[in-house]
This record gives sequence, structure tokens and C-alpha cells, in this order.
Amino acid sequence: MRKKVLLVDDDLDLQDIIKGALELEGYEVLVASNGKEALNMLKEQKDNVEIGCIILDLMMPVMDGTEMLDLLRKDPKWSNIPVIISTAKGTVDKSDVEKSQAVIKKPMKIETLYDVIEKYSKPTH
Repeated sequence: MRKKVLLVDDDLDLQDIIKGALELEGYEVLVASNGKEALNMLKEQKDNVEIGCIILDLMMPVMDGTEMLDLLRKDPKWSNIPVIISTAKGTVDKSDVEKSQAVIKKPMKIETLYDVIEKYSKPTH
């Protein structure tokens, strides 16, 4: 079964690029433009469909990545989903780094993203 990735980023061009590249590699990609939208998508997932990992931007409107990451880690349904932070921020807060599996700086090489997803994503069913 294809691994499912949730991409959370408010940059529409970047969404299209990453989604297209991951789909070419066989991933199923869900896309949200902010943390609130992403949490709503997670709530809508059926019990037998899991997210293998989340690619999370930190600087977004409505609900930023830091707030979403805090909520993810506090909820037992989602606390075990691997999170890969994708950010243009110069410095990432230590607490965000500790709550995530990896940090990738933008602009990123897509091959680096593939490697990190493969390393940290959990099997989905």
C-alpha cells in the first residue's frame, strides 16, 4: 500500500511542487494550507487509514506549525505520527525540534525530502 503523507504549507506553488514530486514516487499526498485545516483533515481520516508522516511548515496563517505540533503531541490519536518540519526560518525553536523527527530548511532538495520521509514515516494500512 502507498504511504500517505500530509503536507501542511501555505505556499501554493510549493504545495504543487512537493505534492507532484511525491506522487511520482508513489506517495498519496493530502494537502492543507494551515494547522487548523490539517487537524480537521486528521479528524476526518477513517480509523483504518493512517498518515505515515506530516511535512509541516512553521510559518502559516490561522494556525502556525508550532501550535499544530503542540496539539499533535498532546493528542494520543496523533502523538505517534512522525513530523518533518519544513521551514525557511533561520532558527527553529528547540521545543519544535524535540517534538519532530527532522528539520529540513527551505529551499530543499526533493531527494533530501524523499530520504527523510523514508527514514521516519511509519507504515500505513
